[in-house]
Amino acid sequence: MALTAWQKWLDRAFGIDLRALATFRIGVGLLLLYDLIDRARFLEAHYTDFGALPRVDLVGNLWHPAYWSLHVLSGDSVWQAVLFVLAGVAAIVLTIGWHTRIAGWVSWLLLLSLHARNPILLQGGDVLLRVLMFWALWLPWGAVASLDARRVPQRAPQRVVSVASFALLWQLALMYIFSGFMKSGPAWVSEGSAVFYALSIDAMRTAWGERLLAHRDWCQAMTFAALYLERFGPLLAFVPWRTNLWRWVTVIAFWGLHLGLIATMRIGHFPYLCILAWVLYLPSSCWDVLSRIAVGWNRHGQVPCTSDERPPVDNRLGWTNRVLNHALVWLFVLVGIWNVRIVWPGLKSLERLKPLDPVLIVPRLDQSWGMFAPYTLTEDGWWVMVGTLDDGRQVNLWNPAEPVSDDKPDLRAAYVDERWRKYFMNLWQLEFSAAREPFSEWLVRRWNRDQAAAAGSECHHVEMYFWIERTALGEPDPWEKLLVLKQDVPEKPIPASSPD
Repeated sequence: MALTAWQKWLDRAFGIDLRALATFRIGVGLLLLYDLIDRARFLEAHYTDFGALPRVDLVGNLWHPAYWSLHVLSGDSVWQAVLFVLAGVAAIVLTIGWHTRIAGWVSWLLLLSLHARNPILLQGGDVLLRVLMFWALWLPWGAVASLDARRVPQRAPQRVVSVASFALLWQLALMYIFSGFMKSGPAWVSEGSAVFYALSIDAMRTAWGERLLAHRDWCQAMTFAALYLERFGPLLAFVPWRTNLWRWVTVIAFWGLHLGLIATMRIGHFPYLCILAWVLYLPSSCWDVLSRIAVGWNRHGQVPCTSDERPPVDNRLGWTNRVLNHALVWLFVLVGIWNVRIVWPGLKSLERLKPLDPVLIVPRLDQSWGMFAPYTLTEDGWWVMVGTLDDGRQVNLWNPAEPVSDDKPDLRAAYVDERWRKYFMNLWQLEFSAAREPFSEWLVRRWNRDQAAAAGSECHHVEMYFWIERTALGEPDPWEKLLVLKQDVPEKPIPASSPD
C-alpha cells in the first residue's frame, strides 16, 4: 500500500538510515575507548580511595540516593582496573558490531557507573554521550557494517522509524534548544560579549582563539549567531516541506559551529560527539551516494538499494511494540519536563512532578545544558598548592619538581589534560567546595608516599590558594590571591593502593 504524504514526512523527519546509525555506533565505540584510555592514566588519583576523592567523601558530599556505581563497590586500584578493561572490551565489541545489543548495554551501564564515581570530572560531552547512548540502545544499530550482519545475514530495511529514533533525534535537538534558552544573561542577549568572555579563559583558549579574541566585532557577531542557531536551528531539521534540503542546511550549520569551537577552544570531546551525532540526521540519499563510492559498505557486500528500490521501513522495534513504546514515550516526556524545569524553574505546576526525578536519575537521563549559561565565566585563575614540611620548608604539592611560585603559569600547558583542567575549574566552584579538603589530603598523601624519602621530611600541613583574574570588556582587573583552604593533615597509614 502506498504511503501517504504524512507517512512519508514521518519517515523523513523521524526515521534514521541504518548506515547513519552504524556510523554513529562505530564513532561511539571509538569515543568510549579513547575516553577510557585517557582516564586510565590517572586511575589511582581519580577513582581509588588513595586518590583525590575517596568513596567516603564521594558518598558523604556528592552522592544522590538514586545514583548507583559498580566502581564504588571497592576503592582498590585493581578493582577499578578490572572495570576499565571490561569497559574497554565492551567498547571494542560495540565498535565492530559483534553481539551489538549486549555490548551496547554493557558499555552504557559501565559508563553510568564510571560517571557516578567522580562527578567532578564530568562535562557536557559526558552527559550528552550517556543520554544519546540510552536512546540508541533501543535501535538496531548493529544491523549494518557489523559482524552481526555477517553472522546472521538477512535482508534489512534501509531506515528505522520508531519512538526510539524520534527520541534520539530530538534528544540532540533539545540539548541545543534548552542550552540556547539557558543563555539568558546580558552577555548573550544584549551585549553580545559572551564569546569574548569565553575566549578570555586562558586554559580553554587555542592559538586561533587568541587571534579571534582581538576582534571584538567578530566575537559579538558570533555570540548572537550561536545563540539563535542553538535556540531555533534544530527546528529546521523537521520542516515538513523539502525536509531533506533543510536537513542539509541544519547539519552543515551545526558542523560549522562545532568546527569553530574545536578551532578556538579546548572543551574536551563535546564538539566531536556533536559532529558525530548530527550524522544521524543525514538523509538516505546521502548514504546512497556514499555507498556507491564505497562498494561493500552494507552487509551484503553489494551496492545498497537506491531510494526507489529500498525495502520497507523497519518497525520491529518501532511503533508496533506497545509496551516498550509507552515506556519510552513517558521517559521522553519526563526528559522534556526535566529540561523545562531547569530553564524555567518558577513553573510550580511542574515542580509537583519532582518525586518522579529518580525515574530519570537511575538511568542517568538527568541532564542540564548550562554550557556557558546563563552567562559565561568572567573569572579565570590558577591554583597554588603549598605544603609545609615537618622541617619548615615549603614545597609545591601539585608539581613537586617546581618551586612554589605566585607567577602566572601558562594555563594552556599547566594542566596535564582536559580532565584535570575541568577538575580544577570545578574545584573553584561552590558546588564542589566539599571536594577541596579530600583533594588537599590526597596531595599530602602523595607527597609522603613518593617524595618524603628523597626530601628527608614528611608533609602534614597544606594551604591552597586561588589566584583569581576577573575579565572585563576593558582591561582585566588586577589579580587577587585568595586563601581557599588551610589545614593540618593528621598522620595516617598510607594505603598501598586504597584497600577497603
